[in-house]
Amino acid sequence: MRVLLVTPNYLPVIGGAELAVHYLALALQRLGHQPFVLCPDLGPLPPAIPFPVWRYQVPRRGGWRACSWVLRAALLRALVRSRCDVIHAHYADSAGWAACAFRSFHRRPVVVTSHGADLQTADELDYGLRRDRAVDRRVRTTMARANALIAISTEIAAEMRLAGAPAERIAQIPNGVDLKWMRQCQDGSSVAQSDASAPAASVRILAVGRNHPKKGFEHLLRAHAGLCMRDPRPHLVLIGRGTELLRPMVEKLRISHRVELRGRIPASGTALDPLHPLSPELIGELKRADIFCSPSIVEGFPLVNPEALAAGLPLVLTNVSGNREVVRDGCNGTLVPPADPQALEAALAELVADSARRARYGAASAELAPRYDWERIAADHFSVYAAVGARP
Repeated sequence: MRVLLVTPNYLPVIGGAELAVHYLALALQRLGHQPFVLCPDLGPLPPAIPFPVWRYQVPRRGGWRACSWVLRAALLRALVRSRCDVIHAHYADSAGWAACAFRSFHRRPVVVTSHGADLQTADELDYGLRRDRAVDRRVRTTMARANALIAISTEIAAEMRLAGAPAERIAQIPNGVDLKWMRQCQDGSSVAQSDASAPAASVRILAVGRNHPKKGFEHLLRAHAGLCMRDPRPHLVLIGRGTELLRPMVEKLRISHRVELRGRIPASGTALDPLHPLSPELIGELKRADIFCSPSIVEGFPLVNPEALAAGLPLVLTNVSGNREVVRDGCNGTLVPPADPQALEAALAELVADSARRARYGAASAELAPRYDWERIAADHFSVYAAVGARP
């Protein structure tokens, strides 16, 4: 099957949605399909991407109206070049809207995936594109017109229904993990070992994500400060773009010796391996961790969650979209209320104190990981493409 993936964000920008599109294209190709990617020109692409990537220039003036015309013209050219069987657009407010608005002309089935920011809103966090009424109208149009909609979590599916999507058109398919690559790195010598600043007897708690209020890192730091007062073993490692900016809070809480703020991994400017975007360095940090924690207040379905499963880590996650899907409470981890440092501290304290429970939870996580292998996720996508009438 020939699949045109249309996205407003793609490499060289590295984020969850950008990488999810890339991983999906790689997995579709491994399954024998032909993916194409249409996206804006956001900078130099990594070399040797194994499928066609067609880009267009985003106009500097004219706002959404100008961008929409450029996008539709680029979509027309891509349709002619790809002779695709299905259009899979990402983000309902932009690529999804354009593909649906143009459907009477191209007559291809349109599948739309929402990654969160185009549907979810949180005014207190200054988060969500739909707080703009024009964006909200475009999203509602997409929900009504798309042949099928893919929700990456239960909450995203609920938001789709609230925005007018017929329930029967929604398929819930999460993001995934490159399981084979993770196992290869964990078993081989390619895992880069970082300098260990924590004592040998410490219990390493790992959290990964960009520094944004929705990630809840301030709540985790407060929880960790309380934890450090009762136990000498916890050592927190925060990885993600901008996490180094949390240093003043760490110093104010007087836990500098118990926290590593690692920033982005791999470092900005590091070339991305287009066949294996998940860096061996990050895999190494997952391997070294004892507990994985996500204190997020709002999420879609973060890629690091199935990566933590594949690393065999016990989980302490907030009970929000994209987190609750990967936790079997009391089996492989614990769910806590969001924005509640005391509850987070208590859940972490239980795991820090109980190595047998950590081992049991970690083994259960590893057993759940194959459900999220990207090839299985791609096969689920193919089922949606076929259901809306796409013909290979």
